[in-house]
Amino acid sequence: MSKEARMKQKRSDLQGIRGIAIISVLGFHFYPSIFPNGYLGVDQFFVLSGFLMCMLLKRSESDPIFTLILNFYTKRFRRILPLYYLIILLALISLYSIFPQTAVESNLNSASNAILFISNRPKSAEEDYFQLLDAGSDLFTHTWSLSVEIQFYFIVPIIFILGTYLSSHLIYYAIIGSISFVYYTISDDSVSFNSVFARIWQFLIGMCVYLYTEWSNEKKRMTEERDELISCENDEQLLSRPECQSIIIYQCIVILITVYILTYPVAITPEFSKPIVTIFTGMLMCVSEGNAVLSNRFLTYIGDFSYSLYLIHWPIFTFWKLQLENYHFALIGCLLLSILLAIGTFEIFEKWYLNLSLTTIFALVVLLLISNVFLINFDEAVQVFNHAKQNKTQFEEIPDKVTFGTKKISMEI
Repeated sequence: MSKEARMKQKRSDLQGIRGIAIISVLGFHFYPSIFPNGYLGVDQFFVLSGFLMCMLLKRSESDPIFTLILNFYTKRFRRILPLYYLIILLALISLYSIFPQTAVESNLNSASNAILFISNRPKSAEEDYFQLLDAGSDLFTHTWSLSVEIQFYFIVPIIFILGTYLSSHLIYYAIIGSISFVYYTISDDSVSFNSVFARIWQFLIGMCVYLYTEWSNEKKRMTEERDELISCENDEQLLSRPECQSIIIYQCIVILITVYILTYPVAITPEFSKPIVTIFTGMLMCVSEGNAVLSNRFLTYIGDFSYSLYLIHWPIFTFWKLQLENYHFALIGCLLLSILLAIGTFEIFEKWYLNLSLTTIFALVVLLLISNVFLINFDEAVQVFNHAKQNKTQFEEIPDKVTFGTKKISMEI
């Protein structure tokens, strides 16, 4: 297989890791007492995103800088924005329709932050992420991670382009990642959780993983003896080789440790769990290609619709929290509804818009964005409309003749 073909080949094992990550997040949101460490699935998302970003940038590495940047933003924004703005729009419609009036004002402010991708802004003590999750009154709490990722999009091309002028990309990324990690460790909880600069190290681990796998694959292709050996051995013989068995054992160990941390029923301090899960996810991605467990259809399909599921599940959970909290079976129903709606959205909307032309997607995003802005400012728009209507009515009620002193002035209307 050519280098270009391998770069375009979709790794099903990464979708499997994505599936594990979204299952962890759902477990934490719906059943936090059972899965108190499930939030670490978001850290896995950041590593996976770093891998994808590096792959997209490497594909355009030989292009002019402007083309490289344009291709990167075009591909990422066409993937993220249509569904993101659609879910915000539907959440706003439901906010006005079925949520209590007391939830409207605070959620409109959150929606404004969400459409601008600044949901990860510095938080006060009253706005702690985990407290907001526990309260369950904000439909857009979960958009903080998308805000972090989008903000990194404006940084990563600069990091990548500067790295192309250096001989060792891995060392360069390791230095930047180390600086980011130090910033993460010395910052307070709110900053270390929300700041994109405290998350750069996680994205860069994913980028380093991509560079390593590319180097590893290139090395394999250049080894003619290995190619000849593979061509004359069947799968059973290959799997029996010591190096293959070692890789399989290593894969299993890393998978088990990662899943164990994510599902451990006692909360682990983030200072320990975040670096461990992030590093182990990167280590797993280095060797997981072709892994049967991670590449199974169940996990990979969950990974396929994980973006829809992440966006959809939280507004539904918020509705349960505000309206149906006393009904435990309703929580199970909301979880199942989230999964069904996510599958439907993925199959009907995501697959549809990803096949549209760039111009059509741009028009769709603009339409959704305008609709969101209108709904966020709906009350003000109604007030302006009513005020204009009232002024028009008053103007129409002015009599035909108005008397000033002894003079009569006729007004033709």
